[in-house]
Amino acid sequence: MRRLCHYLKINTTNFVDFVFVCGYDDFHRKGFNQSLIRVVMKSFIYLVAGILFIVCWLAGIVIAEGVLVTWAAICLPPYAWYLLIERVMILNNLVGC
Repeated sequence: MRRLCHYLKINTTNFVDFVFVCGYDDFHRKGFNQSLIRVVMKSFIYLVAGILFIVCWLAGIVIAEGVLVTWAAICLPPYAWYLLIERVMILNNLVGC
């Protein structure tokens, strides 16, 4: 266990995080390699989701028109996402304006 935590650069005091990500039973049943793959895949999924959210946030900021709307899009990422979704729906004729 200590070797796995060292390999993943996980502090042994944060063992609860490791159990949450890998599952303690899965670690002992499936072995080191499958647990490591599971941790890496979850990290990859979180990375892709984070990049997607940031790209959509930046696209919403670019779409914003006017100073106040731009500042609102910068300070409130959900508003920037709303602007992006609204623009996409208008361009696809899903919403009539």
